[in-house]
Amino acid sequence: MVKRRKVLIGAGALFAGSSAAVGTGALSQASVDRGISGRIANDTNGYVSLKKGFDNGDHVSFGEGGELSLNFGNLGADGAGLNADSINYFDSVFRVEINDDDEGPTGEYQSEDGEPTMNEPENYYFWVTENLGQYNDNIDFYRAGGRQSSIVGPENAQQPNSDNAGFWVGVCIDLDDEGFDAGDAFDIEDAFTVHVSDKPPETDS
Repeated sequence: MVKRRKVLIGAGALFAGSSAAVGTGALSQASVDRGISGRIANDTNGYVSLKKGFDNGDHVSFGEGGELSLNFGNLGADGAGLNADSINYFDSVFRVEINDDDEGPTGEYQSEDGEPTMNEPENYYFWVTENLGQYNDNIDFYRAGGRQSSIVGPENAQQPNSDNAGFWVGVCIDLDDEGFDAGDAFDIEDAFTVHVSDKPPETDS
């Protein structure tokens, strides 16, 4: 439902007497209703675009509403899931891009005179926050190509560079000495949030 906002504009007074109007005739107050509209896009086409990664995009799925989710369980391939007491790195699980009206999607190839060209990346900052409950210490998100480069938390925000416009995101799942057994599973809704900002994020430090 669209919420309507009251707008108060102008200053002055209006007085009507029996014989004459006194004052400048300026508006004192008005309430003007206006509309607002929007369209919900799926994650691959939103202003912030989330797409399947290059190396491990099989772990990405999109629900009925087009929202991205990650699945590291049985995908019907050779493996049936994660090993107990293991540390698992999945490079390039998904990709983050900015759909900029002026430049087009960051990282997208566009044709100029028939030749593909890469858009220059904008100076955006990317980071992830987690809402994993008891698994916060078990799962990490990192910039693909640097497994020790966590992008969890605003203090770890990173920017794309000219030879890697956009952002490939990898996932580390650390089950070492966590007491998981075969057949155990976890399923967490709204487990993580991808943040994008054109300004450096505020940190506690």
